[in-house]
Amino acid sequence: LPAPADLEAKLRAELPPGLFQHTLRVQALAVQLASHWGADVHRAALAALLHDYVKHWPPDRLLAAGRALGVVA
Repeated sequence: LPAPADLEAKLRAELPPGLFQHTLRVQALAVQLASHWGADVHRAALAALLHDYVKHWPPDRLLAAGRALGVVA
């Protein structure tokens, strides 16, 4: 799994500023909750960082990614 800091740099470059800031707030909350409940903090941080990642992608990019993953015919 990638390090959250490495992923943050990629997201900063790709996401609109408002969505990036939202993602960081969600990550902070996810890490707090994972820590409190004894869950994997690293995985929680990654999930939070990625939860809105593709929201700004144009439809053709989403379809291409889905096809590459085998989830879209």
